[in-house]
Amino acid sequence: MLDLNSLLTGEVNEISFEREYPLDGVSADILTGKCFAKGKCVNYSGYIEFTADLFLEYTALCARCGEEFGGKGEMNITYPVAVKLENADRDQDEYLVPENGKLDLQSICISSVILNLPIKFLCGEDCRGICPDCGKNLNQEKCLCNRIKGDPRLEKLKDYFNKQ
Repeated sequence: MLDLNSLLTGEVNEISFEREYPLDGVSADILTGKCFAKGKCVNYSGYIEFTADLFLEYTALCARCGEEFGGKGEMNITYPVAVKLENADRDQDEYLVPENGKLDLQSICISSVILNLPIKFLCGEDCRGICPDCGKNLNQEKCLCNRIKGDPRLEKLKDYFNKQ
């Protein structure tokens, strides 16, 4: 929790923070990891802004080959902070509202990480995946399956073109 009471009362103009949070269980693809958060809340004459740089280190499963690989990521987040909201139903996602003068940093950082995760994790753009017939990892060894079979739904078309 980040206590903003001194910022809200005007005693200080800036509160800085550095935290580390686990990424375990954040995504089905991420096995382990950490999120390092470094940021600040600044009061600009009544306008309070929350900014943070998030640095990720994780171990994930590749969506193509199923192998574990290590990865890193970085993202910046910025939110305005409001003491209370007039239209809480409509504006709740756009502003951070401290409860009893405190912000739940872990919830803010992990939510931002989840929203910015890629759709699928790949060990590399050139990942060849696994053979659909024998299941061998095509990045590690060559498959001996006869992959020239083609699509069985198009067999009749092959017969048609062979007649001509």
